[in-house]
Amino acid sequence: MGDIIIRYISMPASIRAYTLTDHNDDYNVYVNDALNSIEQQKAINHELRHTKGDHFYRVSSVATDENEADEKTFINTASVKVKPVEKKRKPRDDLKKLRLSANL
Repeated sequence: MGDIIIRYISMPASIRAYTLTDHNDDYNVYVNDALNSIEQQKAINHELRHTKGDHFYRVSSVATDENEADEKTFINTASVKVKPVEKKRKPRDDLKKLRLSANL
């Protein structure tokens, strides 16, 4: 309860990361796995500032919350529980491999 779980998943390039709460009141931070490690850390820090600022349980505008999360306050991530998510293979990836093996 109240844990922060970081998950690396594939998502559109326009999305760096986002956070959702679950039924246990844990924070699930989803990070774009296509970002380099520096950009991933920046995105994680941004999302952690949302959790530390209580942006999920207070009434304020999205603009206000984003401005607060954009502040360059460093968040110590040493105590964050990290749970990587296994990448799911896409059927398209299998088709691509078959085409390559058949020289198509």
